[in-house]
Amino acid sequence: QACTPKPARMGRLADPVTNVELASAALTSVHLVRSRAYEYRSRAARACLARVVDARVCDPVPYVRRAAELAAGCAELALPGLTPEVAEYVCAHASNAYGPRCLERYAQGLRACGLLDEASAVYLRLLEIHDGDAALQAAALRSCLACWADEHGQHTDTEPLVLRL
Repeated sequence: QACTPKPARMGRLADPVTNVELASAALTSVHLVRSRAYEYRSRAARACLARVVDARVCDPVPYVRRAAELAAGCAELALPGLTPEVAEYVCAHASNAYGPRCLERYAQGLRACGLLDEASAVYLRLLEIHDGDAALQAAALRSCLACWADEHGQHTDTEPLVLRL
C-alpha cells in the first residue's frame, strides 16, 4: 500500500487518466494517453480481424470495417493483411454492396503477407456470402485454392509430410 499513489483531493490538479494528484501545475505529457489509445486501437483491431476468420460469425464484413476504421487513424498500426490501401478502400466504400469486395481485398492482403490459412478462411467465407451466384463462387473457390497452389495448379507446400501424402 505504501507504493500506491493517493487519489487527488477535491480542488487539486489530477492526472485525467489515473486520477493521481499532480506534483505541479505544469502541463503533463500526452504520451501516456496516446500510448493507451494506440494499445486500444491495436487490440480492438486485432480482435475484429480474428472474428473475420471465425466460422461462427454470421457476417464478417462489419468486423473488417471496424478494423479499417481503427487502422485508418493510426498509420503505424501494423495489422497483417490490412494494409493502408485496404483500410482506405474499406473506409471509402461503406455501402453493403461493397462488403464482399472489401473481404476480397482483405484476403488478398493476407495472402500477400504469407498468411495463407487466414486468407483461405476469408475466401471460404466469401463462398458462403456469394451463395447462389455461381460465377462469384467459382472466383472465390479459385482464389482459395490459389493460396495453396501456384499459377499452374501445382501444389506448392514443401513440408515433407504433406509431400508424402
